[in-house]
Amino acid sequence: MTVALHLSFPAGRYHGTAWGHHVNEGEIDWPPSPFRILRALVAQAYRDPRGVDRGLLERLLKKLAARPPAFDVPFTSRGHARYYQSLNDPDLDKKVRVVDAFVGIPPDETLVVQWEGVELEDDERRLLTRLTGSLTYLGRAESWCDARLGEPSARAVGPGEGEGEVVSLLALRHDAESPVDVLEQTTETMRKQGAIVPQGTKRVRYFVAERAPVEPASAHLDADAAIVLLSGTVKPLAIDTVRIADLYRRALLRKLGDDAPSVITGRANGERLATGHKHAHYLPFDPDQDGRLEYILVTAEAGFDHVVLEAMRRLRYLRLRDGTVHDVRLLEVGSLAGFRDRWPEWPMGVARQWISSTPFLLNRHPKRRGGGWVDTPEEQLRRELAFRELEPASIERVELRHLRGGRDLRWLEFRRWRAKQSPAIAQAFGFRLTFERAIEGPITAGFGAHFGLGMFEPVGPAAEGEG
Repeated sequence: MTVALHLSFPAGRYHGTAWGHHVNEGEIDWPPSPFRILRALVAQAYRDPRGVDRGLLERLLKKLAARPPAFDVPFTSRGHARYYQSLNDPDLDKKVRVVDAFVGIPPDETLVVQWEGVELEDDERRLLTRLTGSLTYLGRAESWCDARLGEPSARAVGPGEGEGEVVSLLALRHDAESPVDVLEQTTETMRKQGAIVPQGTKRVRYFVAERAPVEPASAHLDADAAIVLLSGTVKPLAIDTVRIADLYRRALLRKLGDDAPSVITGRANGERLATGHKHAHYLPFDPDQDGRLEYILVTAEAGFDHVVLEAMRRLRYLRLRDGTVHDVRLLEVGSLAGFRDRWPEWPMGVARQWISSTPFLLNRHPKRRGGGWVDTPEEQLRRELAFRELEPASIERVELRHLRGGRDLRWLEFRRWRAKQSPAIAQAFGFRLTFERAIEGPITAGFGAHFGLGMFEPVGPAAEGEG
């Protein structure tokens, strides 16, 4: 017999920090660990105004803990919000940043958690029905949920089965003498024991593959832009912009396999595209200017079809050669023009003045000819911008990129090549561009422009005609 718990989230969000992680790391316990689910049932037992017989509760939990459950996981997206909370200090500028990470779930989707091979007595099933029916949230209090017992899902996958993203979830040990005692452990008790996770628990490895989104595949056929979230314990440095962009493209190509279209490869019939810059740009950026990358803007004038968007959705991490792993999540899909309303930060802003955020690198060697220089960095930049039908009124060099907090980055600190490809010369340049009218971003130019090099950010007011 199979016991299946159906969970839906009316607010469209699930909040729950993964065991062993600080809230500001942004690591989410998804799908909800078996330990968290059983602990929620114990909490409901204490809230039951009629009272719950402890012996009956122990019998029920022992049966559910005998084998880790299987999961049928709906389509989700990931996001976070940041709050700067007061420290109650006389200096009002002193605040602490709190990261509120969450999983976005369509309210009409259902997460199925099922325990297979469980035979419940009538009183045990009545108790489980009562506890699940009164469950109003799972994880943090804002993770509203509706819970009920329902039919098993044929798509549910147990530990070590199937394919998908590898996750390690906390579960009760099957040989725990008293499941209630294990689930009642407090943080204070764990600290006294020097334990990171509650005693009487174990880690269970799952391969989680989400169901495809409910929307039809053709829903985003006109999409020409996507926002990808970079998350994890440590976010990549801004100086590694080209490295992260190249890694994302390579990972996306692996997901697409032989179906990779020219908008992603930049090639057709084995040859480089000769249609300007209509294929994809991969532009990592850090909107809060702290020197660490938080998002990747993927955009292409030619647009993305559902095959590419599905590959983006399935891409979950980037692995560096040194073993470092960065999580990635497709956050939003739409039009670049539409993003400008919701993402006014660079690289999608609108302004008359733009300044380098990553170094501009040369495709050609400057040469001395007729007593003067040709193919200077300024000339090459003007030529590159002309390809994009942009003509700045003035160009001036800048030596540093300024970060929040007063830190500066020299252009030579940035990684300036990808794989086997390198610029004409290793020297790097930064510029301030001024246009006669407000220009819409993103603006990229020079070597590696499709991978975040030669990228500019808006400066000052966006209104046309203002200086």
